[in-house]
Amino acid sequence: NSSALGIRGEGSDVLTDIPADLHPQNWQTFKPNGEPFKPEELPLSRAIFEGVTSKNVEAIIRRPNGEERYVLANASPVRDDNGEIVAGIVVFPDITELKRAEQELLQEKSFTDAVINSLPGIFYVYEDAERLIKWNKTVETITGYTPEEIQHRHPLSWFDDDKRESIGAQLKNT
Repeated sequence: NSSALGIRGEGSDVLTDIPADLHPQNWQTFKPNGEPFKPEELPLSRAIFEGVTSKNVEAIIRRPNGEERYVLANASPVRDDNGEIVAGIVVFPDITELKRAEQELLQEKSFTDAVINSLPGIFYVYEDAERLIKWNKTVETITGYTPEEIQHRHPLSWFDDDKRESIGAQLKNT
């Protein structure tokens, strides 16, 4: 349809009524890691040839001008009354703006993490009374706990009796 062609940015003559093995090349379809999809890996191909229903398969469609559009492909086989696969259908909404916002948040998070880790003292944040969501490297250094252990421990438990003296001494030096 015109929306699908709009995502690719090219006319239907190159993109429709083509053999399955030309879909990745003509549609310029890539995995999130940049690797091209093989024809048999595409959700629509899997629906038609294997009867597989695919949900939310992230893909990149590259336009002729090099711009990349992110989509979530959802595909399913279409069967006749005898259960035989006669076609396939794929729906792939354009999620490019969502991916760009996600990338901006990740960049912002990296900056925030760098600032937090440059703080000389202990820094931590709880989302609620039970869930530790952010802490700096000083917490790990002073307590000796790994990030996995810290994430599941309440700050009051960082100071167990056997560690209180050494942690207290280290805290005075930070």
